[in-house]
Amino acid sequence: DWDQLFGALAEEIIGGTATGAFKLSRPAEPDGGFIVKVDGQKLDEEHYRYDAETNAIVLVPEKAPGEGVEVTVSYKPRPEG
Repeated sequence: DWDQLFGALAEEIIGGTATGAFKLSRPAEPDGGFIVKVDGQKLDEEHYRYDAETNAIVLVPEKAPGEGVEVTVSYKPRPEG
């Protein structure tokens, strides 16, 4: 069911933080198929990592966005229940 699949992808739109860490709204699968974009430009996987302990995407320092920059994260959330 495509509607359920895309609903489950849980796209996040979050403002930048000083640390470059972006907490996800739902727990993610470790291999969650992350797609991270900064102002609409997709980042290569070497520019971020998933921190399972904090359930956040962490950008490498040189890719941490400035104030007012839009960061979006699409991923596969862990099933509930």
